[in-house]
Amino acid sequence: CSSSMIDSFALAAYRADIFGTDFKTEPDIAIANGKATFGSAWSTPVDESGSVLINFSGPPDNFKDYGRYISFADVINGTADPQAIQGKIVLVGYDGLAGVNDEKLVTTSFGLNKTLPMPGVEIHANVVQMLLNAVDNPNSPSRFLKAEPPWLLLALLIVLTLATAVGVARVTVLWGLIGTVLALGLFTFGMSASTIGFRISSTPGSRSRSPIRG
Repeated sequence: CSSSMIDSFALAAYRADIFGTDFKTEPDIAIANGKATFGSAWSTPVDESGSVLINFSGPPDNFKDYGRYISFADVINGTADPQAIQGKIVLVGYDGLAGVNDEKLVTTSFGLNKTLPMPGVEIHANVVQMLLNAVDNPNSPSRFLKAEPPWLLLALLIVLTLATAVGVARVTVLWGLIGTVLALGLFTFGMSASTIGFRISSTPGSRSRSPIRG
């Protein structure tokens, strides 16, 4: 390979959908100065490794719950509905196959007393969905997420730490415990509010990172 960077699975599928059979010769994503830019269509912040925050559409198996999974065996034996595949972006991968370790815990893995890993192919499907909805418009806000500014995190931590220290020193142990719990709740609420305020997505909070190129 002569290139030091290659497209991730999700990005390759996205570009193939956008450009069709000419995707190999069409412009690629450019990463520079902390941003990933796709022509004039969109750009989004990336970290030092060139990774972006993933805006997950739901918990693991969310695509399966909405009928977006098709058994490869059904495709081979001809029982799969062709209309479910024709004109669609199709990702082929493992799901729940014994002995194959292609699952990761993601930010939507936790809830309802369950901790479920997400199949790798579904992680890529979430990235594809995010890229397909990258352009911001009145009817469909961009699904890209943006991390909170470091100065905001530092300011919140300093304020809450000082407030908790002063408050706990002036009350009983019980009220100190209650105050600490309230401070943690305030911090969580503040982080949620900052995500909305600095959002690039209509559904903030579901986060993990994915390399656009690797």
